[in-house]
Amino acid sequence: MAVKACVECGEMVSEDAKACPHCGKKDPTETIGDKIINFIVGVLVILGIMWWSPWSSDDKAEPKNYPISNATYSQVEYEVGCKSQYSDEKKEDIFNKKYKNHKMSWRGIIDLVESDEVSLNLDGQGTQDIKIDFLNSKAGYNLQKGQYITVEFVMDSMGGCFLPFGGEKGIVVQ
Repeated sequence: MAVKACVECGEMVSEDAKACPHCGKKDPTETIGDKIINFIVGVLVILGIMWWSPWSSDDKAEPKNYPISNATYSQVEYEVGCKSQYSDEKKEDIFNKKYKNHKMSWRGIIDLVESDEVSLNLDGQGTQDIKIDFLNSKAGYNLQKGQYITVEFVMDSMGGCFLPFGGEKGIVVQ
């Protein structure tokens, strides 16, 4: 057990003591330098949380230059979706190389809609084929189920037989 001098009265006190037994000073071994360091660390932690916060808004984020893919839904579905004959590993490799983080534009019927996202039926089979999160969190406010729209988006997740493809940073263009 280490001991230090109390910063108030100078008597020797255990570093673990909550208060000096001689003069009653709280945190008797904590110096002003310790307090300054603790304050700086606290500020840096708060700034770090604010910087990398998952709650920060993308509505005003600067657009990135994503590669453009002119692939249709049918092409993507045939190559990496439910209709693909490749192994799951090969489908994932193809998706990551040719489609993930690529800007695309697809037209379909609105299956589900919220202010910040839309799900489209692209093949007429009655199910959602892609779910797209809008860049502007209010972009879907006036859209209606059954309406045809074209959405530009960045592909971010692979679909399958039961799950739709996923897109982000969507913008309604028609």
